[in-house]
Amino acid sequence: MKAIRKINNNVAVCQDAGGSELIAFGKGIGFPAMPYEIENLDVIDRTFYDLNPSQV
Repeated sequence: MKAIRKINNNVAVCQDAGGSELIAFGKGIGFPAMPYEIENLDVIDRTFYDLNPSQV
């Protein structure tokens, strides 16, 4: 999974392997410089799919 945009230190907009965008929640997930590859998916606590670009 690739983090592509930071919302805050614990939330980021990501792209999964299929190319779908989602919001991922997890401790420190938005802290590194964007974009980056999230290798350990255990850091993700919750995800939300079906983003509307006008609301992000």
